[in-house]
Amino acid sequence: MSQIFPVIVLAIATIAIAYFLELFGVIFSGFSFLFTGMPDWTWTAVLLVLVIATYRALPE
Repeated sequence: MSQIFPVIVLAIATIAIAYFLELFGVIFSGFSFLFTGMPDWTWTAVLLVLVIATYRALPE
């Protein structure tokens, strides 16, 4: 269980960061162009890469 905890925390943190970046992009309309050109699956790919990196960094 202690090995999966960092993965869960990282997943939640990544989703929260993505949410706040999108929210700030909407609030500050000058930055919204950064998010409009990105495909919808971009944040899923970022989350997957971070989860895999965390899992590989865990001690065996």
